[in-house]
Amino acid sequence: MKTPPSTFVLCAILAVLYAFSGRLSFLAQVDDVLVTPVLFIPEGIALAFALRFGARIWPGIFLGQLALALHQELLLSPALAISGINSLEAVGAVWLYRRLGGQANLYDLRSWLSLQGLVFLILQPFSATLGTLTLAAAGVIGDFPAWVVSWQNWWIGNTVAQSQLTPLLLLLLQQENRVGWAKKIFLPLAITTAALWFALSALPAGGIGTSLVLFQPLLVGFGLALGLKSVCASSVLISLSFLYATSHGIGPFYRAESTSLVDLNVFLIGISLIGQFLAVLFRQLEDARNKEQELEKRQRDEMVKKLKTSLAAAGIAHEINQPLSQILLQTEVSLRKLQAQAEGPGETLDSFRNIRSRTEQVVKTIETIRALLGNVATGHRELDLANVIRNALLYLQPEIQRAGTEIRSRGLDLPCALHGDESQLHLLTVNLLRNALEAVKSRSESGAYRDWE
Repeated sequence: MKTPPSTFVLCAILAVLYAFSGRLSFLAQVDDVLVTPVLFIPEGIALAFALRFGARIWPGIFLGQLALALHQELLLSPALAISGINSLEAVGAVWLYRRLGGQANLYDLRSWLSLQGLVFLILQPFSATLGTLTLAAAGVIGDFPAWVVSWQNWWIGNTVAQSQLTPLLLLLLQQENRVGWAKKIFLPLAITTAALWFALSALPAGGIGTSLVLFQPLLVGFGLALGLKSVCASSVLISLSFLYATSHGIGPFYRAESTSLVDLNVFLIGISLIGQFLAVLFRQLEDARNKEQELEKRQRDEMVKKLKTSLAAAGIAHEINQPLSQILLQTEVSLRKLQAQAEGPGETLDSFRNIRSRTEQVVKTIETIRALLGNVATGHRELDLANVIRNALLYLQPEIQRAGTEIRSRGLDLPCALHGDESQLHLLTVNLLRNALEAVKSRSESGAYRDWE
């Protein structure tokens, strides 16, 4: 088992990733009014690290944001304030996500909804409000309309990054999910790249509907066929590509006089959330089906195990019962001879009576066991029904003699092939004959006796 990385190592890695990805993010800045770009990659990385490794990584966020802010020539005091705000945002996200019962693997619908709800409704409104107020107080943002635009785009930019990049990184940071890159990451990215080339080169400006028709089915297909990682990887590539193209005057969302940021953001968020939702829902349904199949398999295995035990017990009972029946019959015959000849000593007669009584107790016990096992399905094989009936008559011979009843039979000397279970047929025949004996006894006592054949 690998030792988890230390807090110092995690914070150092996160600080470097935060600052470097922040510089890359500004390459796709669409509006010069913004202090942050439309897609702020560091926020997605920071949230993924926080949810995966805990609130202990907040110094990495603070240092990374501070280095990025100072590189953007922001004054030290607002740079420190924004760094503290983003660090506090990550710590609060860890606490709230755990309170909501979210899991890091995001394979259940509750975890995914909790993450997206936190991002859109709590984390980014908190970050955008305090961040833009800090910049306004430092004089970076001028009048109120500029503050509104900055707040809106801060919220949108961080939201897009966290809603798309954070789920992808959370899945990739899970040890059990570091497989299938060729199929679930590289293949979707290759297909998405081809679609992006067509969209950015062939679609006219303002072709938003065509872009939606092209990319939404693509992400839905990735979600249903390849899973959440594929949707998120493709979404990040689509967002970065469209933002960069739009900022450089390329693609369907670029307009010469006024770039349609609202349409662009709605497009990026909409196609990603729909694809992610269907991927998580399909995975949860698949997991539920697999659990149901596993439960059925365990029940079948348990049934087979019980069946094997029951068959073994029934077979043993049958094997024991046969010689005991013969012993009981021989004891009964010998006892009747001794009584008829009046030559057997009293002790001998008592011994035979005791043997008969004990043997009858054992036979009844075995019969009870077989009756309890009689409702268990057994295997069938070829057998001779006549032999089963002869064994049943031999088994019931003591009861037949005590009842003073004569049983006549025909055809038992001829073989009668049958496919079935010998133990179950033996028990059935014994029960039928015993019911017949009881019926004869009842009719005899009531004076309505007749021969039974």
